[in-house]
Amino acid sequence: MNTLASEPGDESWDDRFGPNDDLDDYDENVRAIAVAESEIYIGGIFWVRGAPYWNGVAKWDGKGWSSLGRGVGGRGRIVNALAIFDNDLYVGGSFTEVDDTIPANNIAKWNRATKTWSTLNTNGENGVNATIMTLVAHKNELYAGGSFTIAGGAKTNHIAIWNSSTETWTPMGSGINGVVNSIVILDTAIYAGGHFSSAGGMLANNIAKWDGHKWSALDDGLNDVVYAIAIMGDEVYVGGDFTKAGNVEVCKIAKWNTLGKKWSAVGNNVHHDSLCYGVHAMAASGNYLYIGGIIEKAVANLPYAIAKWNPIAGSWTPLGSGLNSGVRAILSHGSDVYTGGYFTQAGGKPSTRFAIWHEPEQNHAPVINSSLPTLSFNEDTSLLYPISKWYSRVQDQEDADSALAFTVIPGKKVQATRQGNNYLFTAPQNWFGQNKLKLIVADRGQLADTVDFFVRVKPVNDAPAICGLPEIITFSNNAAESLALWDFVSDVDNPDSSLHYSFSASNNALQNDFNHETGSLSLTAPGFQGKVDLFISVRDDSNAIARDTVAVQVDFNTGVTEDQNQIPQDFVLMQNHPNPFNPTTIIRFGLPQAAEVKLEVYDLSGRRVAIMVNERKEAGYHNLIFEGSALPSGAYYYRLTAGDFCEMKKFLLIK
Repeated sequence: MNTLASEPGDESWDDRFGPNDDLDDYDENVRAIAVAESEIYIGGIFWVRGAPYWNGVAKWDGKGWSSLGRGVGGRGRIVNALAIFDNDLYVGGSFTEVDDTIPANNIAKWNRATKTWSTLNTNGENGVNATIMTLVAHKNELYAGGSFTIAGGAKTNHIAIWNSSTETWTPMGSGINGVVNSIVILDTAIYAGGHFSSAGGMLANNIAKWDGHKWSALDDGLNDVVYAIAIMGDEVYVGGDFTKAGNVEVCKIAKWNTLGKKWSAVGNNVHHDSLCYGVHAMAASGNYLYIGGIIEKAVANLPYAIAKWNPIAGSWTPLGSGLNSGVRAILSHGSDVYTGGYFTQAGGKPSTRFAIWHEPEQNHAPVINSSLPTLSFNEDTSLLYPISKWYSRVQDQEDADSALAFTVIPGKKVQATRQGNNYLFTAPQNWFGQNKLKLIVADRGQLADTVDFFVRVKPVNDAPAICGLPEIITFSNNAAESLALWDFVSDVDNPDSSLHYSFSASNNALQNDFNHETGSLSLTAPGFQGKVDLFISVRDDSNAIARDTVAVQVDFNTGVTEDQNQIPQDFVLMQNHPNPFNPTTIIRFGLPQAAEVKLEVYDLSGRRVAIMVNERKEAGYHNLIFEGSALPSGAYYYRLTAGDFCEMKKFLLIK
C-alpha cells in the first residue's frame, strides 16, 4: 500500500507554465482542457498576452500561449468545455461570436489544419440558445450539456447530441429539467450530472443515466449540485457540493457501483467539519482518481485544491504540495495529469492558471491476499477452471486483474495447461489422490507473488474390462478346451482373483468349469456338434459389470484333415485351436467353391513371418497346422485370401 512518505513530491510538477503574464490577470481562470497529439488547448476566462481582445481559448506552442484567431467574443465571452474530433476542436460556453465577426451561439469549432473558425448550423439555426457547460466526443457524435433548452432549432432541454456527419442536433428523450454540468460515457451508458430533479420525466436528483432509449435514476441520487463525473472500472465517481448520496452520508464526493447499484463514500477520512467547499473536476488515470476544486483539508489534511485517490490501497495521497488556489478542470493524458483553474503556483513553482503533474512510473508487486481453495475433480475426468475465479484473491495497485499473468506450475501427477482464459487440470488415467501445485501471478513489470494450492482427484470405481477374447473357439466334442480368462480381464481397482465371474450359454450342451484360483475356464460339449454362444460376465465388489460373448464351434473331431464333403455356404476363416498355443495350433477355413488360396502369418509390426499355403484348393473345409517353434512368444495375425474374400484373425504364441 502506498504511503504519503513514498509518494512523489513537487519535482513531478512541470515548471514550464510560469512565471508569465500570458493568462495572468485578476479573476482569470482555465475551465476546460483538450489534448491532441502534442497540442494542448485550454478554455476559460482569460486574455492571451499580445492579443488586444478577450479571447477565452488558447493553444500552447511549447513556450507560451497563443490565440486561436480572435477567440470567442460577444456577450459572455466564457469557454466552459472543449472536445476534439479529428482536426476539429469544438468549443462550448457562453459567447455570441467567434473570430470577432462570425456569429456563434455558445458553440463553434476551430479547424486545427486550416486554422479557421466555423459554426454549428442546422436548418439555418446557429448553435444553442444558452450556455454549454460540458462537451464529450464519442465516436462520430458530440454530447453537449448545459443550461440551453434548444439546439439547432430542436427542443433538447439541457442535453443533446450533435452528429458531425449529418450536422444535426438530436434530443435525448425529453431531456433534463435543469443544468447539466458533466457527462461521461461507459460502454452504451451515458451519465449526466448537474443541478436538476428529473430526467425524462422521471425523478432523478442531480444525476441520471441514459441507455440510448430512456432515462433512469441512480437510486435517490445526490442532495446537491454535481460538477464532475469520472469512471474507473465498475465505479462511477461523482463530485460536487452534495453531502448525501442515496442514503449515505458523504462530503462532496461519492461513488456508484454499476453492478451492485448502490452508493458509498470514497474513503473514511472525509468529514463534514473539514474545509471542503466543493469538488469541481475529476479524471481517472491508470489506478488513480484525481480530484480538484476547493478542497483544503478535505482529505486527511492534504495540500490545497488537488489530490488523488487509490481505490486499491483505499487511501488519499497528495500531489506534492498542491496548488495555491482552486481547480476548475482536470484531464488525464497518458501518465500526465493536466489541470486548470485560478492558481498561480503548482508545487511551489510559478504556474499560471495551468499546470501538468507528471505521475512517476510506479510498480508494486501483485499480492495474493488469501490462500487458494482446493480444486477437485473425479478420476479419469478433467477440470476446466476460469482464471477469473482467482481475481478476487489478488490485488495489484497498478494493473487490472485481467492484465496480470497467471501461471500454474504443475504437480507430480496433476498437470495444468493454459487454454485461453482457463486452466485445464488433468491427471493420469486411473490415478486419484491430492497434489500440490503452484500459482504465480506477475504484473507487466515482471513483479510477482506465489502461493501453493492443492488439487484433489477423487476416486471413482472403474468397471472391469474384458479385452482380446477370441471371436470363436473351436474344439471337438470328445475333448475339453481351456481358456485362460484372466489374460483377457483387467480391473484397475481390483485384482483378478477378487472379481466375480458368471457364465451362460445359448445351448445347455456347452458345459463350463471355472477355476477361481487360476482363472482358467474349461469348456466341454460331449456328444454335441454345432455352434454355441458363450456369455461371460465379470462383476466387481461395487457391482460394476463387464460382459462379452464368444462363439464356440464344437466339431466331431479336430484332426488335421480336409473335409470336402461338407461345403459351406460362404467363405469362412475360423479361430485357431488351441489359442493360446505352444508351439502348434490348427487353423480351419471353409470354401464354398474352388479358389486360389493364400494363408499368411504376420507379426504385430506387419512383417510377414510365414506362408502356410499358396495354391488352389477345392470347395469344402480345410485344416492346417501352424508350427511356431521358430518364433518368439507374442501375438500374431493370420490372414486368409481366397478370390475376393479376405479375413484376418489374431492368435497368441506363449512359450
